[in-house]
Amino acid sequence: MTAVEWLIKQTESLITIETFQKWQSLKEQAKAMEKEQIIDAYNNGDLRSAELYYNETYVKSKTPPGEHCEEA
Repeated sequence: MTAVEWLIKQTESLITIETFQKWQSLKEQAKAMEKEQIIDAYNNGDLRSAELYYNETYVKSKTPPGEHCEEA
């Protein structure tokens, strides 16, 4: 189970009828961002450590993961 899937499972019970459509949109965006991150990490497949890749990509840039993604 990925972190996104876990978060979805943990928070689904908090969704109301009024917030359902927004929740569906956010859920799909999160899954699309996660997919993009996995593909990017695979395509960058150099010999650096995964932690170094994460730090250079997400920590130092101060850009939240997936912020550059198009809406799903």
